[in-house]
Amino acid sequence: MPYKKRSRSDEYVASSQDRETNNDQNVEPMTAKSNKRTKAPRKVTHKAVKIVNVAYAEANERGEKIPITKLERHKKGKDDFTAIAWNVDSLRALLNHNVQELIDLCKEEQPNVIGFMNIRLSDEEMCEQCDQLLRAAVENILGPVETVWNRCTAKKGYSGTAMIVRKSVGKFDSKLGISDHADPEGRTITLEFDDMVVVLCYVPNSGHGLYRLAYRTSGRRCFDAELAEYCKSFDKPTLLLGDMNVADRDVDIWNVDKPYIPKKSGTAMWRSHPEITRTTVLMVNE
Repeated sequence: MPYKKRSRSDEYVASSQDRETNNDQNVEPMTAKSNKRTKAPRKVTHKAVKIVNVAYAEANERGEKIPITKLERHKKGKDDFTAIAWNVDSLRALLNHNVQELIDLCKEEQPNVIGFMNIRLSDEEMCEQCDQLLRAAVENILGPVETVWNRCTAKKGYSGTAMIVRKSVGKFDSKLGISDHADPEGRTITLEFDDMVVVLCYVPNSGHGLYRLAYRTSGRRCFDAELAEYCKSFDKPTLLLGDMNVADRDVDIWNVDKPYIPKKSGTAMWRSHPEITRTTVLMVNE
């Protein structure tokens, strides 16, 4: 029987955007006549917005936007300590498909420390495999390295952090989590050297509907406050780096062109209400 080539009019393959939005848009199959994809009308609902003015020091009291300082990049010296934080959104995918990006980064920056966030590795076997791939990728450039892993045990394929450290930097002690708290989501790694401390942190996203905003910002024991106190607790210079999940400007969003971004977590709500200054907090929970 001869092979019959199927045309795109015979079937519809959902795009990645449709999968990301959990099929919020009802998509009908393409018809052979029109050969076009048709979509059902999308219902747009507007939630009530409660506006609460919050004073962020003097600038906010005057109703001004928080100033953004533009700094020239520091010219690297011979004895400088270079640390990089990178949200890789799956370390295994990076090492298997885009490892050249990591190699190029190491060649250009010659970092002493690299912190990876959102590694999405849930078991020790995966970490061991990625550890071997990491070393194979960077040790020809950076020399021998040490690795530290803080995988997420609360949810499979979620969150997690890892760090690589050049052995030439010197000895260090490593610690997982903030203070004495458990860290099931694998969000924090601390490296304590003789003369400084490096804290890598993958701060939780406020989430769709801001369901984790209170966990981050409300009360003395919230995540943000505890992280700040933890960094202040050291008696030596402390470097905090990572993904703070603060998106004040569109440039801070990697997929800002997606149509659903204005409706997503925390600070992105400002983009839905351009008439509101960025010194205003929006609570959308009604």
